[in-house]
Formats: sequence, structure tokens, C-alpha cells
Amino acid sequence: MKLLKQVIIAVFFFAGCFAVLQSQLMLSGCSTSPGYSTMSPGQSLYSAKCSSCHRLIEPQAHSSSEWKYYVDKYGKKLSSEDKRVMLEYLTEGGQQRSNNN
Repeated sequence: MKLLKQVIIAVFFFAGCFAVLQSQLMLSGCSTSPGYSTMSPGQSLYSAKCSSCHRLIEPQAHSSSEWKYYVDKYGKKLSSEDKRVMLEYLTEGGQQRSNNN
């Protein structure tokens, strides 16, 4: 009987440890997960709207004027506010590219 009691206590102890460990892993995964707290609104919008049709291109890959052209051409369903936010994100990277050239 005493052995059974010790086994039950051990099972509950390890189950509790597992639950704590699992919750800590889940919380740490959320805090470093891209797309939630680490993305800017423009980056999040770009990722959500553009990745369904093609791979995401780094902002530095195009100049500001090129990004404006692409967003106008392919973002016809975006609101003017969404375009503004997305271009703000993309052209910050584009400015870096054009300044480096």
C-alpha cells in the first residue's frame, strides 16, 4: 500500500513538472516567434497579403520607386491605408539599398 502511494505521488509530481515545462516552452516560443510581437505593422501586412502568391522578397531587394510600382500594380485590393503602411515598411529597406549604391 505504501509503495502504491509513493508511485501515485511520483506520477503526479512528474505530470506537474511536465505541465510546467510545456507551458514554459510554449510561452518562450510565443515571445520569439516572428509575425507576432517582433514584426512591425507593415511587415506583418506584407507577410499576410503577399506570401500567398509568392515568396517574400527582402525590402532591400528593390528601390523605393520599384516597391511603389509593385504595390500599386499587385496590391489593387489593398486599402490606401494598407498600401501606405506596407510601403513604409518596404521603402525603409529600399532606402537602405539605394543609399548603399
